[in-house]
Amino acid sequence: MTIGTNTGLSNRKPRNNAKQPTTHMSGTLLQLEDKSKKLFTFVKSRKCDSSGVAPLKRYGANHVDPATKAEILNDQFSSVFTKEDSSPLPDLGKSPFPDAPQIQVTSNGVLKLMQGLNPHKATGPDSIFSQFLREMAHPLAPALALVFQASLDQGKIPDDWHTAHITPIYKKGDKSKASN
Repeated sequence: MTIGTNTGLSNRKPRNNAKQPTTHMSGTLLQLEDKSKKLFTFVKSRKCDSSGVAPLKRYGANHVDPATKAEILNDQFSSVFTKEDSSPLPDLGKSPFPDAPQIQVTSNGVLKLMQGLNPHKATGPDSIFSQFLREMAHPLAPALALVFQASLDQGKIPDDWHTAHITPIYKKGDKSKASN
């Protein structure tokens, strides 16, 4: 008979692993002893210290203040993107290629995209849940189609669309460097 299973041969109830953490963990560790990757994945999943972003170094000093770390990361992200050149483009004459057809944004197209939103994704800077957008797709699609079409026609993007939530993800190397 295996411990923790009820085969009907005993009147004992099966063990509740939540009340017996050492038995459960030792059994799990025995199953994983030859599989080191799975073992370390299991150990990492049991760690309770989620500290967010590690202290970051700038000018030789460690910074732990969240506002300072955000500023350091913002400087790093800004340095890897180029600023758009707003000077006028040179006139190259007539293009040998045909003009691209004008893009038409339709309510049905916006509706289809809104109905395909993943309801389990986090909100953006606008704090609108994707589940709400999915459920309200029919009444919102025509208005959003007008906004998107106007943006394309004018060649301008609303300022609010320039804002995003960015989450730093550590990959490898020195955790105190913002570039890692």
